[in-house]
Amino acid sequence: MQDDDARFHVERGLEYHWLPGLIQHRETMPLTRQITAVLTLTLAVLASTAKAQSPGWVPDQLCVQLRADIPDAQQRRILDSFGLRVRLHYPLLQAFWVDTPPGADLLALASGLQEDPRFVFAHPNWYGVRHGGPLFPNDPEFVNQYGLHNTGQSIAGQAGTTDADVDAPEAWSIRTDATDALIAVVDTGLHLLHPDIIENVWQNPVEPLDGIDNDGNGLVDDRYGWDFAANDNIPDDTNGHGTWVTGVLAARGGNGLGVTGVCWTARIMTLRDGFAAPQAALSAAAIEYAAAHSADVINFSSGYPAAAAGILGAAFDTAETAGCVVVVSAGNGGSNIEGGTLNVPAEFTNPNILVVAASDNQDQPSTFTDYGPVSVDVAAAGTQVRTTGLGASYLYVDGTSFSAPLAAGCVALVRAHDRGLSATGAINAVMSTCDVIPAWAGLTVSGGRVNLHDALAALTPSPHLRLRLEDLGAGTGRLTILGASPGASLLTPISPNPIFPAGTGPLLGLPVDALTSLLLPVEPFYATADGNGAYSYTSSGLLPGLAIQARAAEFDPLLGILQLSPIATLLF
Repeated sequence: MQDDDARFHVERGLEYHWLPGLIQHRETMPLTRQITAVLTLTLAVLASTAKAQSPGWVPDQLCVQLRADIPDAQQRRILDSFGLRVRLHYPLLQAFWVDTPPGADLLALASGLQEDPRFVFAHPNWYGVRHGGPLFPNDPEFVNQYGLHNTGQSIAGQAGTTDADVDAPEAWSIRTDATDALIAVVDTGLHLLHPDIIENVWQNPVEPLDGIDNDGNGLVDDRYGWDFAANDNIPDDTNGHGTWVTGVLAARGGNGLGVTGVCWTARIMTLRDGFAAPQAALSAAAIEYAAAHSADVINFSSGYPAAAAGILGAAFDTAETAGCVVVVSAGNGGSNIEGGTLNVPAEFTNPNILVVAASDNQDQPSTFTDYGPVSVDVAAAGTQVRTTGLGASYLYVDGTSFSAPLAAGCVALVRAHDRGLSATGAINAVMSTCDVIPAWAGLTVSGGRVNLHDALAALTPSPHLRLRLEDLGAGTGRLTILGASPGASLLTPISPNPIFPAGTGPLLGLPVDALTSLLLPVEPFYATADGNGAYSYTSSGLLPGLAIQARAAEFDPLLGILQLSPIATLLF
């Protein structure tokens, strides 16, 4: 959303209980503070938890540099004292590439070395991305996903047109991760345990599975979204449509399995608004839920007659107010939707709506797609789209229902890449960079098909300060800050009460939390980023049921806040 603080506004009704003394951490900086973390809630998880995402560094390796005034022989003795074995000495750089003891916590070890005054820097041997070159996933079904990468391959007996696609591999060299943009899918639900999607399922950070309505929204244990049709907390898909849609948008990319979503990594909120057919009242409730939880993108692959415009119009107005981009399928009637009976919501005029028609693998309008030079904005692949199915299956599907999530994934990556974009700004980024296709002239507003690479390449990425909270098990937790300027001063406020969410400010150059620390039992703590703009702290002795909410701020004593991370919440 336009303001990360809005993301947690639904938490204001929570009641937290303090457990003083659970985390104690003291920095050696002049602004030394002691942090006592707080907050209790009960944590329960699914029996089939997703496997951890692979780290972005080479295991058991660090790059380090010691002070130049320390003799070389003494430097090596220092490295030996930490169990670090030299792989390579850089004589001109005066640095070392070293192996660490097997199984060492690299971020914690690097952070500890960084705090040692003898070290100039210490960080993992990070993997990078070759900018400008296409990035191809290792998912075996990717060869059938012409909407992402069209080499002229034949789909259902029809040879494609080379480059009739969104230039996904080129775009992925810029960004594959959409987790900074919350995505809601309003549909028939989702097969939550599909192996190609499970890792991208959103989890409500303040709603454990404990039989309590923790966030006070009237829905008990809405951990993964909500089933408004069955009125329960398991929005599982028995129809298939929602799973097909979600796979196009966010099947896990690069995991060596099945297909690739537009977004390799994402947070998908699943909202079920009916079974085989949606209901207007349920669709409105789902959109309201997504807006209340500050979704950045909502995919809506359904249509209604004009008579449903009342309740749905109110819902879409609410989504507009909340700053959500709503991506809508144009419809499958094969006709011009202008000038007749209102097509809801495709003909709504809210500026935050992106309406998508379907194209085939030759960049031609799909035979079934609706179109409209005023109401329909852009095209994306919708014929013979390869995606996820129920169980662990994969299948081909047809419909503007599947061109919409392809475009929605593009919008999500755009909003994740530039967090400063408004809903209309994100839509303009997609519309202004689409490939103009002669066959679409006069059929849509843009006269073209989405080009994800050009949309991302035209943006200036936002400063990307981010904070992670991780439960390492056995009462151990880790706080990691990434994306800061090298050597930057960092402030990390901890939320003591939902009335004062973490980092509510800035006010007078500091988050509100810092100004109210005398009145509240939890104070922010200060740290310094290492040479890679990172900081990590690991704490043990954490009690079950602990919940922590925090955010990071990079600040300058004279200039105030330079970057502010999104809020992170962790339930132990």
